[in-house]
Amino acid sequence: MTQSYTKTSTFTASDARRVGGKVAADLRQMQMAYGSPTDQEIDDYLGELVSLLSDGYLDTVMYGFKKDGTWLSATLRYTALSLGTTGESDRSGTVKRGVETAGAYFTSFLTYSPKWWNLSEEARARYKAGLPIQRVSGEEPKAPGGWIEDKSYISGGGGVRRAVLGGVS
Repeated sequence: MTQSYTKTSTFTASDARRVGGKVAADLRQMQMAYGSPTDQEIDDYLGELVSLLSDGYLDTVMYGFKKDGTWLSATLRYTALSLGTTGESDRSGTVKRGVETAGAYFTSFLTYSPKWWNLSEEARARYKAGLPIQRVSGEEPKAPGGWIEDKSYISGGGGVRRAVLGGVS
């Protein structure tokens, strides 16, 4: 007798909130280390992330400090994982401390998934209007030192992979 089974994954808004909570915890670590982002900014980033992630529209998002068009090493990047991702979710974690941020400002840069670009321009505008952050187009800041992937935040078969700029010390 042969048996077979099919496993399906459905990534829900609840899963996106669980994943987003870990990203928000990372941002709170950044706030403790550097004084930014604010509580309101963290809430807004979380709302945006949960919406985009649960609808499959997120490709990558970066949060960190920028000076003269370049990310400082106190920067985190999150890349959406494809549905069906399995494995243990890491604990939210450390952020690089001791980076000189004088003259820099906290910001974020986001790229959208191919699914996003399959929407009509009108549908994208309508969707963006409902997000807590109103983004404008721009060039991705330079990231000297390279990204080092160090954590995965997974729930319900989806999530994000975290990378730190230049590693965590």
